[in-house]
Amino acid sequence: MIYYLGCYKTDKIEDLLPSGSINAGSFKMSYLIRTVKELGQEITVLSTYDSRKSGLRPYRKVRVDDLETDLFFPAFSLPGAGARLGRMVKSLMDLVCLLLFVKPGATLMVYHHPAFARFLAPVKRLKRIRVILEVEEMYHVLEGSRKTFAKERKLLDMADSYLVSNDLIYPEYLHADRDCAVVYGNYIIPQHPPVGKHDGINILYSGSIDRVRGAFLAVEIARFLPEGYCLHLSGTGQMQDVAELKRRIGEINAEKPQPAVIYHGQLDDDGLDRLAFSCDIGLNLQDSRNPFHAVSFPSKIPFYLARGLSVFSTRLSSVMASKLSPCVTYVDMNPKSIAEAILAFQPEAPEANRERIAELDREFSKELSRLLGVAQET
Repeated sequence: MIYYLGCYKTDKIEDLLPSGSINAGSFKMSYLIRTVKELGQEITVLSTYDSRKSGLRPYRKVRVDDLETDLFFPAFSLPGAGARLGRMVKSLMDLVCLLLFVKPGATLMVYHHPAFARFLAPVKRLKRIRVILEVEEMYHVLEGSRKTFAKERKLLDMADSYLVSNDLIYPEYLHADRDCAVVYGNYIIPQHPPVGKHDGINILYSGSIDRVRGAFLAVEIARFLPEGYCLHLSGTGQMQDVAELKRRIGEINAEKPQPAVIYHGQLDDDGLDRLAFSCDIGLNLQDSRNPFHAVSFPSKIPFYLARGLSVFSTRLSSVMASKLSPCVTYVDMNPKSIAEAILAFQPEAPEANRERIAELDREFSKELSRLLGVAQET
């Protein structure tokens, strides 16, 4: 039996008000779930989602199909001064659920989060399970916290093998004597036919609206692009960042004969797919000076490529060391030079990028089959 632990959110629990949208973590988890099922294996997803409402939110079981069952653990939170107590109660509830649902000797895939260190160790010891830890990022590098590092180290040490998001994490932070496979993101290629292209050259930035991941840098590019180029942004962030982004977009559009930047807000999966298929270029403009990029991977890159977009990215070590590097055009963190690179862009056939993602999908299926110790179906 295969289990998969993480903060998994789907539209099946929207009425329970899970915190946040169907985010990048759930998007990645959905790909791994699909890959396990394509190997002919049953999987039980164990979701420890949080709720936006205080108080107790109920346990829910969803039978997705013959191979997948999703178990959404009860959520519990308290406002204000009771928040810490609420987190402690939630951790205890998660521990009890794991002990109840996970069968002895099973394989447990775990979407890496330092908070899981509180309850995963006793479950592994008592149930004698095998743990495959999915390491998407190293939190202590982002937070600079010794406490987070201690929790993270505990998780890394208890894992029997790893799934990692880039080619740099494994040799630097993980046990070299334990097996590992790399998966950059969600390799699912949408099967519905692409929508018609907009006029001109359309550029997409999808992701968090903040100062690190490049949304504001993307907007400034539009100042240096002539008529016929349009920048589309999708995503959300802190209220003040979104307000500032809208203000800048208004300033730039006021300077142009027609709108050069369109902010679409937070789109659902279908809406984002339709927008992506209508564009030519995808932007990944994370701050290359931030050390976090070496211990993570921008999941938007495989997302763009799977939809046939050409990718322009800042020079991030994790991307440059990846198998996707030949598919990427690298740019400096300067809006004018990025605009010049876009102006020199020659539209490419989208099939090549989609085929590269399909190839990585086939390779990863073999790697996951090896980690799980199961035979691939032919």
